[in-house]
Amino acid sequence: MRHSRTRGLHRLAAELATVALTLATIGWLGCSGSDGIARGDSGPPPEDVEQPDASLPATPVAPAALPVLGPCPAGWLERPAAGSTGVTTCVPWEADDVPSCVALEARFPGDPGCAAVGGPCPADDWSEALPADATILFVRSDALSGRRGTRESPMRLSDAIARARDGTIVALAKGTYEGPVIPVAAGVTLWGACASETHLTQSTPEPPYPVVLAQGDGAVVRDVHVSGAAPGIAVIDGVEAHVQNVVIERATMGGILVVDGAHLTGHDVVVRDTATTARGDGVGIFVRSSRVELERVVIERSSDFGLNVIGDGADVSLTDAAVTATRRRDDGINGFGVLVFDRARVALARAIVEGSEGIAEVSVDRCGDSDVRPCPTEQPGAHVSLTDSVVRGSEVEDPGLLGYGLQIRDGDVAGTRLFVSGARTAGFAVGPGGAATLLDSVVSSTRAQAATGNLGRGINAQQGASVELTRVLLAESRDAAIVGNEPPTRISLTDVTISASLGRDCDGAHGRAVQLQDGAELVGERVAIDSVREYAVLTFAARATLTDLRIAETASSECRASDVCFAPFAPSTPAPSCRPDIGGVALGAFESGGIDVTSFALVDNALSAGFLTTGGTIDLHGGLVQGHPVGFAVFTEGFDRERLRDDVRYLDNETDIQARELDVPERLDAL
Repeated sequence: MRHSRTRGLHRLAAELATVALTLATIGWLGCSGSDGIARGDSGPPPEDVEQPDASLPATPVAPAALPVLGPCPAGWLERPAAGSTGVTTCVPWEADDVPSCVALEARFPGDPGCAAVGGPCPADDWSEALPADATILFVRSDALSGRRGTRESPMRLSDAIARARDGTIVALAKGTYEGPVIPVAAGVTLWGACASETHLTQSTPEPPYPVVLAQGDGAVVRDVHVSGAAPGIAVIDGVEAHVQNVVIERATMGGILVVDGAHLTGHDVVVRDTATTARGDGVGIFVRSSRVELERVVIERSSDFGLNVIGDGADVSLTDAAVTATRRRDDGINGFGVLVFDRARVALARAIVEGSEGIAEVSVDRCGDSDVRPCPTEQPGAHVSLTDSVVRGSEVEDPGLLGYGLQIRDGDVAGTRLFVSGARTAGFAVGPGGAATLLDSVVSSTRAQAATGNLGRGINAQQGASVELTRVLLAESRDAAIVGNEPPTRISLTDVTISASLGRDCDGAHGRAVQLQDGAELVGERVAIDSVREYAVLTFAARATLTDLRIAETASSECRASDVCFAPFAPSTPAPSCRPDIGGVALGAFESGGIDVTSFALVDNALSAGFLTTGGTIDLHGGLVQGHPVGFAVFTEGFDRERLRDDVRYLDNETDIQARELDVPERLDAL
């Protein structure tokens, strides 16, 4: 970024050469100002009268610890994080190599490639894994009535269902079996020969009964392929059931429905290509006030929602799971990867949520549409935890949608070793009553809103949101890495690194690290910021308190004035024109905003270590300001410059502290 600093030097030299212009143009007030700085009406801006002792030792700045996401889960790939050295992320597959398995195969996270779900089909008509000591009724799709249910005399499915009792296995031969509904009673196992060649279906859509219904505790469905103009598998009314080695394709309304106190366990489950009805439902897995525990799960190309969990008492755990390519409905609505309402709880471990078409990959909201269902503020909201997981690549083209990686309102998300990459608009959008807690995580490569080329934030928190980051890297954001708006929004940073903000796509403007506005508060300890643009930390009527802060090589804007940038929520309206070469400043305090820093190093930023005006204040305690054209530009009336001198070393700055106005940056839009 040395070229950016050179531009700043040239710009400053040009400014100093224009001191014979009018007083209003150059900003000098004449005579002695209220801040005690002697001013003249010509000549260069005054240097500080008293220089700090160059021998004064700088307060050591404790470095920010980098996140540790490894060791990666078995079978996952290690990849370097964007915009940083020394940080490794974990992914189940490359972003440009998302599995597209043929026929009834699937690839679960951790697997090397696509494979038949549950393994290859047997040479015999029935599964080779059937236990020898069980009660088994053998079934063939072409069997006649009156058969005994042995291998030699297999019976019809309807006859076996009627005869089966607790402990019975209904063994299905290869073939196709059509409903209207296939009930599985308590303690009965419906066991296909293999998922690839044992097909359960239903062709009558009304009423919307499922293809398979678990009717009693201990019901098991395994090694089958389910499809049809109906929901795939339903577990209801407190029933406990189990599924394994099951593929559900092209089911209507939902692949798996678990509702009203039911409990479903299982493993090796695939739900893909669910279809919608006239009312729009097409969810992959729907859970209402029930429990679900599944391992090795793929939910892909669902319509509406991949996973939708609602209702008090809902508790869902997915391990080694992939929720990918969720599609919007035919009417253009939704397209969420994971949507969680009410006081439901969802835990994702070794999971990837990827490539949704709608507003968010993972959305958490206490009670959904609060205009329809009143939201009691005294109750806790939904909770989602993601461990050793990836949220990647929302794909949103509609101008009315934003494409968040995670959206949180009136609920909370906890991420541990979480990698969020390639979201549109914001990696995290934390709104009213929402909370996000990240540990050992990376948020990177957030892209702009597709319709406008604007936005592209790592984390956006507003309207009373809470964000807590510990050992987190934010890299390659567009307009800002962290934005906080409105009280009582509070952001806490511990061991946080912000690197390589890029500027927004449409015109190259912004690229800031942290921006706080209108009463938001930030507290940070061991924070490192490098290679961002315009401003590293700036406050508008907001406050930041930081300890052990390092900011280096903040560059000026790379505004491309010839490009057209549109307002984020009015895509037909041009946004304000960007201003070339603004910024290159580490700290900025405006509109009575405040920044308080203890133990710091502000080094080699393109124009200045800090700028304060319109009532903004900056307090420094123990640190280093080095290598700037202007150390601090002070333009707040009555500001005591000693607040910038408490055990502070100024080295190799062309001007340490001067009363001179720089270009004031613009505010950023709330989401």
